[in-house]
Amino acid sequence: MYGCNNVSFAPYGGNWRRGKKIATVHLLSQRLVESFAPVRAAEVATLVARTRRSAEAGLAAELRELLYGYTNAVITRVATGAAGATAERLKQLLGSSAALMVGFQPEDVLSDDDMAEAWDKFMPELVAAHKEKGGDGAKEDEDFLDVLLRLREEVPQSSVQRGASAPPASAAPRPARINNASGRAGYEIPAKTALFVNVWAIGRDPAAWDTPDEFRPERFMGGSPPVDFRGTDYQFIPFGAGRRICPGINFALPVLELALVSLLRHFEWELPDGMRPADLDMGEAPGLTTPRQVPLVLVPNCKTLVQAVLQ
Repeated sequence: MYGCNNVSFAPYGGNWRRGKKIATVHLLSQRLVESFAPVRAAEVATLVARTRRSAEAGLAAELRELLYGYTNAVITRVATGAAGATAERLKQLLGSSAALMVGFQPEDVLSDDDMAEAWDKFMPELVAAHKEKGGDGAKEDEDFLDVLLRLREEVPQSSVQRGASAPPASAAPRPARINNASGRAGYEIPAKTALFVNVWAIGRDPAAWDTPDEFRPERFMGGSPPVDFRGTDYQFIPFGAGRRICPGINFALPVLELALVSLLRHFEWELPDGMRPADLDMGEAPGLTTPRQVPLVLVPNCKTLVQAVLQ
């Protein structure tokens, strides 16, 4: 979970290829994503129930907290089988790790060394709980951590010892680097240069988008040809592109779509305290996904059964 040796941050090479293959085959394949439907259904039911309690009490709901709790619950269940207090602890560690990755460290976020120590304490406990839980060995009942433990037993011990002898890496992310000197678009790029794709600027480039700073979702509907988000149209790459494209696209889409459809089907939403859309603060904060500086807070109102059926 740190040291930049995971699929997201590891440099291109044998370790990255093996990690991506394991994740794709044992967690992110279309067959497995479809098999996770009961987990998604159970967690979205929890999301709707939680929102309904807010609606019945006349309380506003913070959308970021609701959706982060839902997505984290789905991911932790299919990846580690964790639930309850263990899942909450994992959620907190992941949130703190993300803050460190973007170089933003508020007072309540652990330092690099403390974060490494926290992960080193948490993961053995999680693994020990998995081993103690046991099971009947049926692969259809495995979560991703079960798969990793099984694969570890299949790897020769000599390979494990060679990996364990490597010096520990920093908890800070390692930027991607080009291997050889290159000349592109009039620029000379020396070898070992750290390069970052400015996705933020690409998504707001007036050469690619009309009125890029306006919220116009219709621009993605009925276009000719439609804009593809899977890495072939470079003006819109929410999941990246090329060989480093996010392998979790097929996992993420049904999780997000089910939550959005459920929240719109069961509730009407309005701004609190007489606010108007123009009053919303759309400022951005540091984060892996550019979160809002001021969280979006809305008041949910339960729809009647007739309203839900008609829609």
